[in-house]
Amino acid sequence: MPVHATAALAHPISAAVEATAWDDALIRRYDTSGPRYTSYPTALSFHDQFTADDMTQALERSNASQKPLSLYVHVPFCRKICFYCACNKIATKNTALAEPYLSRLDREMVLTSRHLDTKRPVQQLHWGGGTPTFLTLAQMSDLIDRLDARFGLSSAPDRDYAIEIDPREADVFTLRHLQSLGFNRLSLGVQDLNPQVQAAINRVQPRVLTETLMDEAHRLGFRSLNLDLIYGLPFQTEQSFADTLSQVIELSPARLSVFNYAHMPTRFAPQRRINEADLPSADEKLAILRTTIEMLTQAGYVHIGMDHFARPEDSLA
Repeated sequence: MPVHATAALAHPISAAVEATAWDDALIRRYDTSGPRYTSYPTALSFHDQFTADDMTQALERSNASQKPLSLYVHVPFCRKICFYCACNKIATKNTALAEPYLSRLDREMVLTSRHLDTKRPVQQLHWGGGTPTFLTLAQMSDLIDRLDARFGLSSAPDRDYAIEIDPREADVFTLRHLQSLGFNRLSLGVQDLNPQVQAAINRVQPRVLTETLMDEAHRLGFRSLNLDLIYGLPFQTEQSFADTLSQVIELSPARLSVFNYAHMPTRFAPQRRINEADLPSADEKLAILRTTIEMLTQAGYVHIGMDHFARPEDSLA
């Protein structure tokens, strides 16, 4: 383990962590797995009484503000399933299966855009998944063209166009193409850099893949890079995750998302491949979280809240 990671664990909790409202008893009391815990409104706010007419009226009412649009596009395809995943996804290596999905997606764009003022540009765009980079370069171009035709994409330099990347299947040609389509932010899935943890979650991804892609993205001039990490995965310990954090700090991404793994195998089938006995205890997860906040704030990151961190110079901070 790098020296600075060990030192971070040996010292008392930093002032930054102490400044965080921290109640061990309260955290243990609510130690319950739940998906999408960072969503707002929360899942409890959603109900089946919201009709198509309600949706139409909400879209049309939004035109009064004349604010730019923010769009999220879900690409549900993955070549390989990660065992921790709770997202809506389809496992396949056949990119042709994306064609009917893209056609249906375009139909949804038509139905939605007819209720929106076409003068409102798309200021924020995010492609998530699944794995958006599952699509071929031609399919990515087609999807961008459809979005532009239905909504009108922005060319403003301050637009935020982000896409989630799997470093195992993207290269410099992928990044160049994404840049040509208007994307200026990237989010790279990492989760953990420990080989034992990676094997346990079916996501073997050596650091060099992430580092190479980040270097290329910086060289091409992407505005901001985010790395996703997950704590609470099998075989993770406070020390092992500190080692991952040390390596991530060396990579110096502009943003970090450090998610809490929610183990719900009865709801999400891939999670049944994870042995519960290999998961860290609630106390170990709590120690990992405290160490995460300490190490990242000591490294200069601003703790935005919940599970997000950003460099002071990043717009998120």
